[in-house]
Amino acid sequence: MTAERSLSNQSVWMVWPGPPELVSKSYKIPEIRAKMELLSFQSSFNDNEDFLVAGEDTTIIQFEVSGNNSVHSYNGNNGPQFYYTTTDMVSHKGCLGFDPGTGSCTKRTGVGDACSCEMKTSNKYWLSYTKTATLDTSRATVYLLWPGTPDLRSDNYTFPEIKASRSFGVTEYIKIFIGVGLVALLATLAGVGIMCYKKYGDAEAINNNAQGLAPAIDRTQMETEHQKETVEKLQEADDEVQNLDTSENTVSSQTYVTSV
Repeated sequence: MTAERSLSNQSVWMVWPGPPELVSKSYKIPEIRAKMELLSFQSSFNDNEDFLVAGEDTTIIQFEVSGNNSVHSYNGNNGPQFYYTTTDMVSHKGCLGFDPGTGSCTKRTGVGDACSCEMKTSNKYWLSYTKTATLDTSRATVYLLWPGTPDLRSDNYTFPEIKASRSFGVTEYIKIFIGVGLVALLATLAGVGIMCYKKYGDAEAINNNAQGLAPAIDRTQMETEHQKETVEKLQEADDEVQNLDTSENTVSSQTYVTSV
């Protein structure tokens, strides 16, 4: 007897027509449902640290799914699908285990931010999701959901801590600070202009107010130029440190070859 959803928790027995008619004891069929089982959950840790680097490391989660029936489907949006949460506790759909529309099982091993499907038997599949590390998923969760009646959902599995790449140095943060400062200045000037227009009702008042703000604008421009010079000096310092690291690595390599 092939397990089908309609047979879940139903009874089965045997009848031998007579006379006399013989009827066996009835047996209850167990619940019949789709099944999902975690196979592996691993992260790359390219730098051999206890955290992942955003944009560089990945996490791969793999499940075995089986037990297709009239309620739980393998087709596209009705089939198994991976979800992940972000640090703001919002759930996002990562990918579909089976292709939408066709419902085909496609192997995409090594493709980032995508699902990969591998058929093991006629009714058993291995589904994996490769998720690239992002800052908004640090210590967040990932899980597998299989829509149906009822929905099947796996346990939540937690991403490791995720940090920004080391290449995102101090100078980048200063550049961002300068950019934010300029935007704030423009917004302030626009607000003052609008208030002048509402108060005086003509362009001459706005022009007079702008002339009054000219010294402040000049000071801001001078400060911006000073900040740019600071960024350039820090960048030069970063370059010198990188060159020094390269020189040290070269000397270490030469010393190692000589000792061998």
